[in-house]
Amino acid sequence: MKRPRNDESMAFLSEFLTKNKAPRPLTTLLGEMKDYKVTYPISFALLTLLMRCFPNRNKDLATVMHVNRQISVFNAFLMRSTFAVTTLSPSLYAEQFSQLACGIYSTKNPSKLDIALDLKNCHNAGVIMDSNRFGGIMKDLSINSLAKARTLLEGIYACDHIPNGGVQVEHILPRLEKSWAQWPGFPKDEAPLYVNRIGNLALLRSDEARTGPSLPITFREKLGAYRASSYKLTQAIAGYGKKWTPKLVQKRQSDLVKLVLQTWTL
Repeated sequence: MKRPRNDESMAFLSEFLTKNKAPRPLTTLLGEMKDYKVTYPISFALLTLLMRCFPNRNKDLATVMHVNRQISVFNAFLMRSTFAVTTLSPSLYAEQFSQLACGIYSTKNPSKLDIALDLKNCHNAGVIMDSNRFGGIMKDLSINSLAKARTLLEGIYACDHIPNGGVQVEHILPRLEKSWAQWPGFPKDEAPLYVNRIGNLALLRSDEARTGPSLPITFREKLGAYRASSYKLTQAIAGYGKKWTPKLVQKRQSDLVKLVLQTWTL
């Protein structure tokens, strides 16, 4: 995503906001949204408004932080849509997003901007913006896309964006059907139902993951790698029990959904 021209660098702006207790780095928010072209009108409008307010940051810090909060709200709306609804079709969102962007560009009072109120009229907003309904969907959700799973995990792990090849999505119960015989907690006909559940997913740095003929195929063999991981949420897998079961997948999924709601809050 190209950013509006401005003398202030994006890194400096993001650092300033973080020092003033912005919940998530601006660069992270923009990085999560960059692949969704339908969101560009609003993203550009909000970023332009933020940069317009930023030169007066010492005079009106509250306004700067409020506009940044609007970017965070829009990011949360987008990411929740991506995880739970699975589509951001331009035919459903483009016209309304463009209208909202025009309103943001023309606003005379940035401190009064309330994008959450405007987003309530968007497609599927009732599911996306109601945390109880959204959380209910997430508690039973499977994610088949590795890219989407990685975005979710990097978000709740609070990772800086990691270049491709630096981290991998780990399936605790393996995806390979031939491995399932080594996982007695999962009847063969039930294993496919749990492989891509959020509770069965974790992050491992590429240099922490084992590959090749010695690839671990049992939960006990995998625990050593999880305990040694640099990620606390991956380390925590060892605390769920010595045997991986559907019940523990569901338990961990509920725990991770709480983090999803905290990360992408509306």
